[in-house]
Amino acid sequence: MNVTHDHVKVAVWDACPAAGFRAKMEVPHLFGPFPTEPTGSARGSERRMDVVAWDRDLRFLVDVTRRDGATATHLDRADALAHPLRGVLDGDKEKLDYYADHPHGWTVLPFSVDTQCAFSPCARQFMGILAQRTARRNNGGEPPKGFEVARVRRHIERTVGCALMRGQANQILSFVDGSPHAALARAGAFTQARTRAGRAPRLTCVCSSATCVCGALRAPQPLPAAQPAAAGAPPGA
Repeated sequence: MNVTHDHVKVAVWDACPAAGFRAKMEVPHLFGPFPTEPTGSARGSERRMDVVAWDRDLRFLVDVTRRDGATATHLDRADALAHPLRGVLDGDKEKLDYYADHPHGWTVLPFSVDTQCAFSPCARQFMGILAQRTARRNNGGEPPKGFEVARVRRHIERTVGCALMRGQANQILSFVDGSPHAALARAGAFTQARTRAGRAPRLTCVCSSATCVCGALRAPQPLPAAQPAAAGAPPGA
């Protein structure tokens, strides 16, 4: 289990309610098999999303990844010094490719961060959305001033950054035999294994429409037969 990843994931999820988003973590059943898989293959259907956040027509799938830009993969590049954020940029691209077949009506925003709290463009975009919406809610629904948005954004970035550093410290200490951190890491790994074994609740429809126009999380529901719109329609249409 990646302790740092989970700390950052929780911090991102925790920032969603203040922005007016409903949010869930570790959501399964969002994807089918990879489009390139042969017929009958289920490879890809096990994909989960770290944070799912939505409010009416705003729907985001946020997948957290921590990247270490000091590895040989990045340092061996000829332009390594000119592109210090290559790690998080690559993280965004890989996640966007991995979730290219995302459900209709949803936006995938990878949340890539490196070991020193450098955020990727997609991560900054999502934090900007959170900051703008939170500042507006704090201002009674009126458009906030620029400094109000900046203040909220700094708070979100610092909170996520502290979670990152705390996670990295805990991850190091979890290798000390007999330490509380090691015991907590084992307990967390057990919980994570249960979640990934299929015990996580399926996310229900987020639009509450009779025909589910949100396009993602359940099959469209048929209208009652008494309604003219459903007359002559095939079952499940």
